[in-house]
Order: sequence, then C-alpha cells, then structure tokens
Amino acid sequence: VVAEPENYTTYSKAPQPPAGASGGPVRVGTVWNPASEEVYGVIQEGIDAENTVDGHTLRVYAGTYPENVDVTKSLTIESVDGRETTIVQAAQASDYVFDCSRSNTAIRGFRIHNATGEGKAGVRFDGTITRGSVGDCEITFNHHGIEVSGGVSGTVVGGPEARNVIAANNGHGVYVHGWATANNRVQN
Repeated sequence: VVAEPENYTTYSKAPQPPAGASGGPVRVGTVWNPASEEVYGVIQEGIDAENTVDGHTLRVYAGTYPENVDVTKSLTIESVDGRETTIVQAAQASDYVFDCSRSNTAIRGFRIHNATGEGKAGVRFDGTITRGSVGDCEITFNHHGIEVSGGVSGTVVGGPEARNVIAANNGHGVYVHGWATANNRVQN
C-alpha cells in the first residue's frame, strides 16, 4: 500500500471565487499519482508526466485549480476531498475545462466551471473514444456542462451513484452530437 504524500494537509478552506472576482483564483492543492508515487502542483503536470501511463489514477486534493486540462491518457482523475473543496476552473474561458480525447477516462468529484466561450464545455469527450464517465461533479457556469461528440460511444453521465449537478450553463446541460455518436447514457 502506497502512503499519501507527506506534504498534504486536509483543508477546510472556503472555495475560492471564480476568475475575475475580487482576489482572483488561488490554487492550494496537490495532485498525487499513487502508482508512480509522484506529486505534482497541477493536474496537467500529472497527466503529462512520463511516469503517468494509461490506467493510472490521479488523486487531486482540495484547492482551486485554474487550468484547462487536456486529458491525453486513459486515466481516472478524482478528487480526494470532494466537489465542495476541489475546484477546477478554466484558466482560459475560451477553452474546455476538461478536454478528454482518450478512451477509459473518468472524471470524479470536482466543481467544474468557467468555460464560457461559445461552444465550450466544462467536460468534453471528443473523438473516437469509448468508456468515458463523469461522476459526483458539480458542473456550472460554462457554455455547455458536458459535451459528447464525434464518434464517442459508451460515455456515462450520471446514474444512481454519480450524483452530478449540471446547472446554470448558458447552452446545454449535456450536449450529445456528432457522426456515429451512440450508446451513451445520460441518467438521473
């Protein structure tokens, strides 16, 4: 059993304001890959690391992460402390918060917001991928909450245990479209 990183302390800090609010965003967390035993400052750094490979899990600790995350490996990216205290907001509102382009990708336990650019989403699954999922997330204040497009199949948004909150987005809550997009499940 691999121990959690030594420099982690449980946070009880209130969520940070969205970008543009008084004071701006502050990141106060840590990203840990238990399989490689490496610790990173931001989510993208963990994904891009040479020792992070398909099938790994990145555990993200409480904090506000102002990032546009390109998920280019088959990973589970999950919050340790839950969506109330683990926030990922678009650093650039004109881009997706999580842009998932690999099969077998799971996003769990985050508050996701600020992708307000035309056609952008809090979470996007795009390309010829299978088996993506979003669970226990609060996805608000984006153009689309979740976008599934371009040949994606087997994506699960919701379900009995998922407890997603997808609200207050300018476009669609969940937007499914594209050529050969099939076998996707959106469930209450």
